[in-house]
Amino acid sequence: ARAGKVFEVGGGGGIADYRVLTSVLDDGRLLIVATALDDLENGLKTVGSVLLSVAVTGAVVMAVVVSFVTGYVTRPLEGMIGTAQGIGSGQLDTRIPTRGVDDVARLAGALNAMLDRLETAFADKEASESKLRQFVADASHELRTPLSAMLGYAQLVQTGMASSPDQVD
Repeated sequence: ARAGKVFEVGGGGGIADYRVLTSVLDDGRLLIVATALDDLENGLKTVGSVLLSVAVTGAVVMAVVVSFVTGYVTRPLEGMIGTAQGIGSGQLDTRIPTRGVDDVARLAGALNAMLDRLETAFADKEASESKLRQFVADASHELRTPLSAMLGYAQLVQTGMASSPDQVD
């Protein structure tokens, strides 16, 4: 009934399992070919062990490569963080090195350009404040003389030393 089909026969009780193929020959005789599955199972175990070893080794190699690549990429970013902290504490003349990965170098260049503009803006602000202080000092000096004279005349009127209308005028 199973002629031409592959089937397995379990040995049980310590006897090996077999894979069997039966075929009916032209003269009506039956040809039976059987092979033990022990070699196949051992081969599958060996292949599984090799694949597991390759997978673990590959994972370790990938982890090392990723570690080096991320270190290469993030090293300039660490420098940027240090520079940004220096700028935050008032060191506007600090600049970021523009080397490393292309995107990181472009970011460093853009931040350096922004720092140049900030430094120029702060210098302009300082110059403007200095001019304003000078103007206030000059205006204060210029107004002090007429105000002193007016205060003196008011004191003359208040104390009664200038009592006539002509003296008050």
